[in-house]
Amino acid sequence: MSDIFISYATADRKRAKQIADALAEKGWSVWWDRRIPPGKTFSRVIKQAIDEAKCVVVLWSENSVESDWVHIEAAEGAKRKILVPALIEEVKIPFEFERIHAASLKDWPTSTSHTAFDEFIRSIGALPGVPEPAAPKNSSRPTMKRTAVGPKPAVKPAPVKARQTMFSTAKKMFVHDSYRNYKWFVFVIALVSALGFFYPELRQFFLPTRPVAPGLTSKDVVIAVAEKKSTSTSPARKKSVTRYKLRKKALTLSKDNVKKMVKKYDYYCTDKYSWSKPHSNPKGKGLVNDFTIQKNGKVIYDAATGLTWQQSGSSQYILFSQAQTFIKQLNKNNFAGYSDWRLPTLEEAMSLMKSKRNSAGAFIDPVFDAAQRWIWTADKYSASAWWGAYFAFGVCNGNVDRLRYVRAVR
Repeated sequence: MSDIFISYATADRKRAKQIADALAEKGWSVWWDRRIPPGKTFSRVIKQAIDEAKCVVVLWSENSVESDWVHIEAAEGAKRKILVPALIEEVKIPFEFERIHAASLKDWPTSTSHTAFDEFIRSIGALPGVPEPAAPKNSSRPTMKRTAVGPKPAVKPAPVKARQTMFSTAKKMFVHDSYRNYKWFVFVIALVSALGFFYPELRQFFLPTRPVAPGLTSKDVVIAVAEKKSTSTSPARKKSVTRYKLRKKALTLSKDNVKKMVKKYDYYCTDKYSWSKPHSNPKGKGLVNDFTIQKNGKVIYDAATGLTWQQSGSSQYILFSQAQTFIKQLNKNNFAGYSDWRLPTLEEAMSLMKSKRNSAGAFIDPVFDAAQRWIWTADKYSASAWWGAYFAFGVCNGNVDRLRYVRAVR
């Protein structure tokens, strides 16, 4: 287990080593060398290292702002509120991380004191679970001695017997008053009920009712109101909802295919990242969904697409093979009363993408759990890569051997 995990682009390895060495001199254990042991996969090792770290340091540079992996690692640190970013080059920090202050280490030398680096160290040391940094070896901090100034006057507590008496008296008063009030409450309710039973005309005073038309009873009015509510609002609402028939069959999609799909449905897809520009649509508004919470909050039904979604999904990001196992387990357990769950196509997943962030910082309707920040789809990008919808960034992308969450659909 390491105290600090450093996220950086491979091209910045030399700079990352300098910072890792400086942090190690402070007495912290640092995970930064991305050499993978034989028999282990890169994604599994990275995930384990981040999960065990008490602090995630991200080094922003021209290379790292374009790295999908660095974005994912930084997002995990931000989610756990243990992210400490640092600028090692003059670049624009990605939008979703702009609100987290970054220490400027662009001109930081490893051999001399540096104010921004000292601030960087203090930010790491202030995180819960991170040990205090060690003092410099040549430090000659004077020892502070405490000077006795005499004992503080003690406040004499009340005698035990007196305190017990006070508590007992207060308890009796409270119980007595509560019981007396309770008796009055029961008496008033009983009196009102009796008057209403023997004098029906008084019910209009205590229990006002709707005026009833001649020839109808109160029961007739109640039935009519219930029927009006069930028939008058539903058709009007359904007429205002645009229906979409989205593709359910998984395909292999090129970036040109995705670009056409994004334009067809006017899906939002930001152009802030170089890897999303070929199929971006930054002015897209997205679908007008018609969500309904069902099954005690377990699922969300969208009347616009006819799809039923998991409200949340997997609690951890996992490999594609694990995502398939997750789906099988949902169907085996008959989740929410259904056994036909599956991974969505990219066309279906992007129907949840919104053009603006919600209060949790995700480009998805707040009716959904924002923890599933990027999800697997069934559509392939290549022989060993699948497309994914990234609600944390407002994009879709195809990657090889990535870790993503699952949000099942049916």
